[in-house]
Amino acid sequence: MTSDEAITVLNMVEAHGSLVIQAKEMAVKALEQDSCEDVISREEVKQFLYERIDRLNDDELYDIFSKIIDDLYNELPSVTPQPKIGHWIPVSEGYPPIEDEYKDFLVTDDKGEITVQKLYFTIDIKRQPYFSGMVNPVAWMPSPFPYKPGSEVEDANR
Repeated sequence: MTSDEAITVLNMVEAHGSLVIQAKEMAVKALEQDSCEDVISREEVKQFLYERIDRLNDDELYDIFSKIIDDLYNELPSVTPQPKIGHWIPVSEGYPPIEDEYKDFLVTDDKGEITVQKLYFTIDIKRQPYFSGMVNPVAWMPSPFPYKPGSEVEDANR
């Protein structure tokens, strides 16, 4: 799921109460920013919000807020950081996930050659990733989107 799709889902969530509204606005703002290493899980956000409502001295409000937090948690997508097109990822930092098997990637080897390679995973129990036809890959990046007439402006904004 992309950050734009996550923002769309968040904007569909009805938020009530200043604490939940603030949490929703913070989540949307975070998703609108460029990706970074500073990532927080949905579980940590849920725990943070529960720590705040634990301070309430009103059981009825607590029940209302806890339902809202649980609903928000269940509706928020799990956001997996996506590598940006145009940024090399060293294979020492990892390979694309298994969901990307059979997709094309730009791959550079230890000689500096750049080629388009398909991602595969071995059929053994460990399911090790490898790029077709690449003996010593050192880095990879997602392939750019295929050209579609009229998409020049849209692609420039990605």
